[in-house]
Amino acid sequence: MKMTAQSENTNELGDRIIKVDHAGEHGAICIYSGQIFMARLTARDLVSELSEFRSHELRHRLIFRSELQRRGKPRCRSYWFCGLGGYALGLLTGLLGRHAIAATTVAVEGVVLRHLEEQIAKLQNIDPAAVAAVSGIVAEERQHHERSAARVQPGGIWSKVLTPIVAASTETVIWLGACRALVVESRIRLGADRFSPVRRSIVILWTKNRRKYGPLRRIRRPANQARQAPRHALMMHSQSFISDGIVRRL
Repeated sequence: MKMTAQSENTNELGDRIIKVDHAGEHGAICIYSGQIFMARLTARDLVSELSEFRSHELRHRLIFRSELQRRGKPRCRSYWFCGLGGYALGLLTGLLGRHAIAATTVAVEGVVLRHLEEQIAKLQNIDPAAVAAVSGIVAEERQHHERSAARVQPGGIWSKVLTPIVAASTETVIWLGACRALVVESRIRLGADRFSPVRRSIVILWTKNRRKYGPLRRIRRPANQARQAPRHALMMHSQSFISDGIVRRL
């Protein structure tokens, strides 16, 4: 029984990583799409390279989508958020020119490569299929980073301004995607998907009439009680206060 639970946990870890990477690849595709659109005006010589990078990202997204389908898992809830944010970032940096485009790619790919290496280390020997999927994109992601780094202007303003902002934004998106998947799956595993944690904390009441409702039960309106009962009638017979996260009715 213990081994079964451990196997389920490792599979869930692989599932979450594949979901986040799939959404991340969609975001990368949208970044390059926005940059290509604007580079036709600001850096025509980069359009072919950016198109090549986008073709790599399309293949990467297909790898993760196929793996999700094989596992029977839906895509990450941050999928469209990554796409929208990526396209906005691509349009903005493409408008700023070639050095901004290169600095953005270096910042994004630097964060992505570090996370891919961490994912491979975590999944090694516990989820070979996920390791194979993640490992299959590392070489091309590193190629994007190195080729763009060669175009970054040393000491340029865009490198100084965009690198920390883009890197922090990429980190945040990855973190939000991973946490969102973890929270949703944890709620399902604990059978807590009906109510949010805040709602559950305020509907657990300690009532004066314990024999009728019990000490820690959700209070429900009796079937024969009118829905439009005056609120002040209840307040006349009760006094509320919050202690240790539990709303008590005295």
